[in-house]
Amino acid sequence: MTSVCNDRRMYTLLAANIASSVGTGISGIAVPWYLIQRPGGEAAFGYLMFGMTIMSFLLAPSIGVWVDRFSRKRLLLINQCIGLAVTLPLALWGMIAGHYSTWQLVTVSAAAFLYYNLHFPTQFALVQEIFDRSRYRTLNGLLEVQSQAAAMISGGLASLLLGMVDFHWILTVDAVTYLLGFLLLWTLPYRRERVERGTSPVSRSWWGDLSKGARYLRNQPRLTLFFLCTMLPFIGVMASNYLNPIYVVDTLKADAAVMGLQEMLYAVGAVSAGITIPWLMRRLGAYVTLLVTVGFYTLATSVLAWVPVVTVFLTIKFLFGWGNAGTRVARNTLMMELVPNRLIGRVNSFFMGVGYMLRITLLGLFTQTVPQWGAMWAYRVLFIVMMLGWLGVILSRGVVKGDANHEEQSPLKTTSASISRTRAATEVKQGTWLGSNPMKN
Repeated sequence: MTSVCNDRRMYTLLAANIASSVGTGISGIAVPWYLIQRPGGEAAFGYLMFGMTIMSFLLAPSIGVWVDRFSRKRLLLINQCIGLAVTLPLALWGMIAGHYSTWQLVTVSAAAFLYYNLHFPTQFALVQEIFDRSRYRTLNGLLEVQSQAAAMISGGLASLLLGMVDFHWILTVDAVTYLLGFLLLWTLPYRRERVERGTSPVSRSWWGDLSKGARYLRNQPRLTLFFLCTMLPFIGVMASNYLNPIYVVDTLKADAAVMGLQEMLYAVGAVSAGITIPWLMRRLGAYVTLLVTVGFYTLATSVLAWVPVVTVFLTIKFLFGWGNAGTRVARNTLMMELVPNRLIGRVNSFFMGVGYMLRITLLGLFTQTVPQWGAMWAYRVLFIVMMLGWLGVILSRGVVKGDANHEEQSPLKTTSASISRTRAATEVKQGTWLGSNPMKN
């Protein structure tokens, strides 16, 4: 922990993330607020979310190839520039024209959506690449705390700014945070790892790159099952974002204060996970930790499905936050440890794509059935999904225990090892191996 805290790269990454996340988070709250108040705004926002989810699903494979093909630092810098290029002109437009059209609000929201689609997988691969394996647990815990802290800060600032300042000032703040994030990332020490000619993991074609990631997963079926199952709590949270308002209003018959409290308690649970999970992984191991976090999330889902009580709902939200964020910290750490860095973008993009597909399926199902059958029925469906995921974690235990071969053998490492063995054999044969000639010691 001490070595991580003394590493300037960690502070640079955390500062850049929290800067851009706060700005994007504020506009991410403000845009739906302004959009829904317009005639037909609710339908426009619904179509926007559905369309961006489809777009994210389609872009996931390409993003994975980009992350493995190009410099991760350069991709992060380009992403900051794109965000700045979208928000700054629209902020200036608002200052001059004094109003925004619906398509401009949609553009801001879509840009933020796409920003996160590129930012998180690129950052994930960058952290795996530049930091030592022994630091993954602590780093993922700190990144989770930073993410939740940024969400709480942006939520608080948005509640203060909405209704008090014009929207163009919110976009100006967003643009400034993109610029600040760019400048911080620019100072990050980074050197793209190179491999010998003929051993590059990147093909000449996009399809060749993508097929390598698919082939790796096909050859690791238990590893694929394990990461799919441990991804399900996050899918459950995405579905809960739709179910929570309906559950509070229709099932609990509660007011807006309960809605605000549950968001706060979820964030507190998630922050506590970022702090406790690295310690728990050291004490119990990665597998048992994931079994506990996925299990607690499954238990929390079952309580909401059958116990509609306000105090229970608020208490369970803390468990929701701890279970989901804890699973993410442990899962990200294991993925960094088990998946080769040269394939991490494509492997991660596969799971992202599956996640988008599951999210679309659940949201489509709940949108059609919840108005008739209620949110408790939807939580029962989620409980069944989470229980299957927890059982999948149990069945894939051998992956973490080391029964499977997790990493492909790198041709570069194989070549280097062969050269070392040949050199050692030659030196022994010639009598020049260290210690073979006492007169030379």
